[in-house]
Amino acid sequence: MSDLKKLRHTFKPARITTLFVGESPQVNGTFFYKTDSVLYREMKRAFSGGDDFLQEFRSKCFFLDDLVLNPINKAEGKERTEHRRNGVPLLAARMRRYKPAAVVVLMKAIEPMVRKAMYEAGLSSTIPFYVVPFPAMGNAKRFRDVMAQIIPTLPVCKPPSPRSTDQGQRTKDKGQRTAKPEPPPHEFTPLIEVSIAGIHFQNPVLTASGTFGYGQEFA
Repeated sequence: MSDLKKLRHTFKPARITTLFVGESPQVNGTFFYKTDSVLYREMKRAFSGGDDFLQEFRSKCFFLDDLVLNPINKAEGKERTEHRRNGVPLLAARMRRYKPAAVVVLMKAIEPMVRKAMYEAGLSSTIPFYVVPFPAMGNAKRFRDVMAQIIPTLPVCKPPSPRSTDQGQRTKDKGQRTAKPEPPPHEFTPLIEVSIAGIHFQNPVLTASGTFGYGQEFA
């Protein structure tokens, strides 16, 4: 296992509600999970993250994977496209394990490949799907503007209530064993399409007034 893969795995939650997909790690050695990349800086800013942003990110059951696991951002033309296409079946295999409730693509150019990976993984075509511009080449503000719209709609982990935690401890103290309840199946809304600032979204969570509401929580 490569050092980057090990580092990424360190921040992988037990359950992934929202999967973010980038193109690849960077040739210059920077990496989101090393906290030294442009993407890390802009994601942290978009989420108004603190010093422990990666832990905050993980605690929401968010995870960032890449279409291609080796750096390809300096490849050009057909070579870069070929790398992206070759990454599809591998990403699909990982998505099959992840079973995310929503997907955010962090570069418009890789949208077709990520869609294909989702199809090959057997993911529902109605799960929330977002595409945002990569925050480089003058797109940083646009990235932040679009992320500000979609962040409240993203599915996150539902933290355990203190009451349920206390009750579980009392049960344990009594020496009783109870079966772990099965989590409820995800319920997905019918396909909804919305455009914001020229960016296309599928199935964002909308309030009755037509504005964006808070994302769904999963136990």
